[in-house]
Amino acid sequence: MGNDSNCWNVDFYLKFSENPFQQSNTYQTIHFRLLHTNWTYTLNISSLTFPNANYESASITVHIPSHHIKLWWPNGYGDQYLYEFQVEYQSQLKTKRIEFRTIELVEEDYTDLGLNGTSFYFKVNNQTIFIKGSNWIPADAFQERITREYLERLLYSTAEANINMLRVWGGGVYEKDDFYELTDQLGIMIWQDFMFSDSLYPTNIAFLQNIQNEISFQVNRLKSHPSIVLWSGNNENEAGISKRYSGYHIPDVDRPKYENDYRLLYVHLILVLVETLDPTRPFVTSSPSNGWETVKENYIADDPQSPLYGDVHYYNDKVDPWNYTYVPISRFLSETGLQSMPSLETLLQITNDSKDLSFESSLMRHRQHNVRDGQKQLLLEMMFNLPLPLINDSLQNFTLLIYLSQINQAMYIKTHSDHCRRYSSRSMMNKNNSQGHTMGLMYWQLNDIWQAPTWSSIEYGGKWKMSHYYAKQVYQPVYVLPILEPYLTYDTTSLVKIYFINEKFNGTHGQVHCQINDFHSFTPHLRLTFDVNMNSSDVKILKEMPYQELLRQSECSNATDCILRCSYSEDFENNYEQILFFTQPKNYQLQNPQLQILSVKNRT
Repeated sequence: MGNDSNCWNVDFYLKFSENPFQQSNTYQTIHFRLLHTNWTYTLNISSLTFPNANYESASITVHIPSHHIKLWWPNGYGDQYLYEFQVEYQSQLKTKRIEFRTIELVEEDYTDLGLNGTSFYFKVNNQTIFIKGSNWIPADAFQERITREYLERLLYSTAEANINMLRVWGGGVYEKDDFYELTDQLGIMIWQDFMFSDSLYPTNIAFLQNIQNEISFQVNRLKSHPSIVLWSGNNENEAGISKRYSGYHIPDVDRPKYENDYRLLYVHLILVLVETLDPTRPFVTSSPSNGWETVKENYIADDPQSPLYGDVHYYNDKVDPWNYTYVPISRFLSETGLQSMPSLETLLQITNDSKDLSFESSLMRHRQHNVRDGQKQLLLEMMFNLPLPLINDSLQNFTLLIYLSQINQAMYIKTHSDHCRRYSSRSMMNKNNSQGHTMGLMYWQLNDIWQAPTWSSIEYGGKWKMSHYYAKQVYQPVYVLPILEPYLTYDTTSLVKIYFINEKFNGTHGQVHCQINDFHSFTPHLRLTFDVNMNSSDVKILKEMPYQELLRQSECSNATDCILRCSYSEDFENNYEQILFFTQPKNYQLQNPQLQILSVKNRT
């Protein structure tokens, strides 16, 4: 399906059980209807072109004037209008659901701007969309246990968290029809990997024929879904085979053979098939990849992880996970993540043995699939910013570590989302290194395949971790973001910057309120107010303030005394609040507030 300025073109493949010209004149017409509109079209069979003499099949394109339809939009950008298209022939009716939208992957050369690299962003219905996404893995180790109701729970949770794109990871499965029908209904765009991941694959004739059948079947099955916006050949295989990263440890003498096999599979077979079967959607040979730059370098780029092209995957478990200076300023961050523990409630589904309910028990280690001593790594990552509990009660200690791991993961997602969003505007590009114009983040990962310490923001069974609540907050369409630059630096060069990010096409108008608070009183030490009038989507710096002057005015003696709170009120209805810590939370001296629960009421 395509469109021009005045109409939408819908392609059909018609198959006849017998020669239609041998029927009476009564059956020489086919009737098309777009239900719930007044558009109809009648076709005389005599106008069809049949590719063979037996008249078994023919292709046709019908044209629907644009004024008859409303567009399908991604989650957060508009409604998802779904239509029923009806074909009638010889009193037989065939009805298919259909939606209308355009998709474009924009890779503009920055040479004219005096910068290096190309852009990498999506336009839907000719509108630029910032991708707020996650990565999807199989929802259960046993596919037959996955019900439509469970998929609904996971995908409604996805939409509720303001997520507009999921990447169906190439190490999983092609999802069932229910999954794609639900993403159509919810406006969740799908970056669809083909099922190749982190491995070298054979290219003998039998295998290639098998793959041709697989790709043909899946593309034909899924291409009618508006939620699918991009096909990707594989997960991480370009980076793995590249000489720079050498993930597959290929000897130099064998490199030409393996590179040729890679191109044979993903370029000469899969790319050609996809372009033939579904020319309406963009295709990238791998993720991460440099997009058109990868094509120029004969489909295996020197650096498939370049921040100046395409998409990037980023993991670094050796540094402070809340320190934004380690996050690459890429064009598109399609995979990054950090682990946390699932809730005690979820773990009790698999054991109630007290010896299992400790952070480094044999059961936790068995279910930990981070091969680099994942449980120890979790503790090390938490220790950068959070105080570890010192409690003799083993179960209470374990419960607190679960809680701290979820705080750590939530702040990781916030750190990376904040970093990507404030560099999303083209105006924020660095003229010295050409970095910036980051137009998307898809954190790893949304859902879980079992009860275990993993990277997911939703636990096995559907319960939200803290990070999913954070995703909902940091993926809001309008966002006020206070930042200390450089990170946790307190000298005379340090600045507190108040960024404002708007993704609404028609702009936003309201007020940002910031205040400095200490931990002993709710009374603010200092108040700041800024009017916001933005008529389109953009990123702006509302205020830059010397850090030391800000603390002096608010009578805070040092970083451990105060925090900065900023909120945005739009038309006195919405209130989006963010907090800036001036140091790691473990450095704050918190008093016991002596809170008491007076009553608990059930909300109906």
